[in-house]
Amino acid sequence: MSARSPRFSSTRLLPEPTLLGHIGGGLLERLITATSSTHPELGISVLLRSVPELFVQRYPNVKIVNGTFDDFEVIEEAVSKAEIVIHARDVDRERCCEALCSGLRTRTQPSYLIHLSGAAAISNFHFQTWEGKPAEKIYSDIDDIDAICYLPMDRLHRPTDGMVQDTASDLVKIATNSNLLSLYVEALMKTKEAFHLGLGQNYKAVVHLLDVLELFMLIIEKALCGGDNAPWGKEA
Repeated sequence: MSARSPRFSSTRLLPEPTLLGHIGGGLLERLITATSSTHPELGISVLLRSVPELFVQRYPNVKIVNGTFDDFEVIEEAVSKAEIVIHARDVDRERCCEALCSGLRTRTQPSYLIHLSGAAAISNFHFQTWEGKPAEKIYSDIDDIDAICYLPMDRLHRPTDGMVQDTASDLVKIATNSNLLSLYVEALMKTKEAFHLGLGQNYKAVVHLLDVLELFMLIIEKALCGGDNAPWGKEA
């Protein structure tokens, strides 16, 4: 992380982190480790429906916001006080996304929302017949960015992605990431072997959790430095 920026005395809201494993928990660990010396002025808040054992002992300086993804007012208030908001779990919960966006719209200072989306929005899930055929189109997040951002609203993740995109403004900067592999892994654990459907010609790209965390940290650092010299919105 670079030298701290004096303009920020920031609180961050990270929905539902776990102590180990998933994106929220891994990112929480990275944030505390990376910013303890370079950004000691920062405060970190997390939304928890229940407090895991040893959480307070492990993260004594993290503020706990008690609530669930359905507690609109709790989320809205917490976000209204946060300069950097990280939405990294259960991102299809529309009530939660509405609260995040509503809280951000009340802010009068520059704010940043880092939102985890999903690649299923551009998959052939919506119109294939499970014959294992390859997708007719391979999307580029550069050349096809307009097509990706304006997919039909019946696609997976599009309702919440649309809310996030509509919240972007001169004061609210948006960055969106994507990650998905859990459904296939769950099926592998049940069958105890690899398998394919039909022709088995379809495929998808995956990314390691640690690489996702590195991307989140890169975006957060850009936000801490005022967001300059970094793309936001669909260009991110």
